Amino acid sequence: MVVAEQKSEQRMNIYSVDPCAAHVETDEGQPYYDPRVKLPLDKRLVESIKRFGCFKSVVLTRHTSGSAVDGMVGTVVAGRQTILAAREANAQLLAEGREAVRVPVIFVKEDEATLAGIMVAENELRRDDDIITSAEKVGLMQKAGATDADIEVAFGLKADAIKNRVKLLRLGAKVKAAIRSGKIGSYAALGWCDLSIPEQEAALEQALATGVSSRRDLIEQRQATGATAAKVGGKKKPRTVPKKRLYALCKWATKEQWLTKEARLLLEWVLGQADDDDAKRINGFGAFLDRETNAKAAKKKKAAKS
Repeated sequence: MVVAEQKSEQRMNIYSVDPCAAHVETDEGQPYYDPRVKLPLDKRLVESIKRFGCFKSVVLTRHTSGSAVDGMVGTVVAGRQTILAAREANAQLLAEGREAVRVPVIFVKEDEATLAGIMVAENELRRDDDIITSAEKVGLMQKAGATDADIEVAFGLKADAIKNRVKLLRLGAKVKAAIRSGKIGSYAALGWCDLSIPEQEAALEQALATGVSSRRDLIEQRQATGATAAKVGGKKKPRTVPKKRLYALCKWATKEQWLTKEARLLLEWVLGQADDDDAKRINGFGAFLDRETNAKAAKKKKAAKS
């Protein structure tokens, strides 16, 4: 005896509609109102829809007798930003003499409590990609032959940000895992992309040990080494940082290949960790010291005569 297999799939119809035919509620006292409707129009989403079209289904509830909005096929339950961005995209496309896009929609018929739950869950349960996952998606688009312009529009990012994500793909598994877990920031790890995997892992351990693991830490480090000055009383004045910390940061920056050996030696001389003979190994620095010495001698001689 043959038993008919019971299918678990449930058919769901998806319709394609003009975004202007979907009603977006703006009255706070009405059902299906969402405060997100007041958010500024997402220009990145507009550009994405213009280039790729709209493929994410919007959820609508059909109008019942006596509640219909003139000319509208239904009211948006989830997907307000998509509808609003599609309307703007179409206005621009038509002005450019191009064909307007249509939006895929699903009509649902549920009680108001369930519809309210759909409305909230659509945004509250959304999970953004971490930066490593985002970088991997950039790599997938590149392999698929997408242009740089397509990638920038798809991610809503500028060219420099896309290039940085591509760099992150050169990081080893341990560093990527540390970025994903939040132990270290991607900005700090960008400086390790050209290192070997063992060197990256050593840099990771050093960064975690010294506490320099985020963009803010790096900015503070640069301020500590005099790269940034604070304005005090209208004048630029270097920040005061203990020599011991500067010396430790100097050694760390050299290990990370951010400083050349000559730059490190110069900083050590400034901090009193290297004498004149050591500093003279820097190309041209010996002549500088000699000029300084001669200038001081000449100044003293002139002062003695007066």
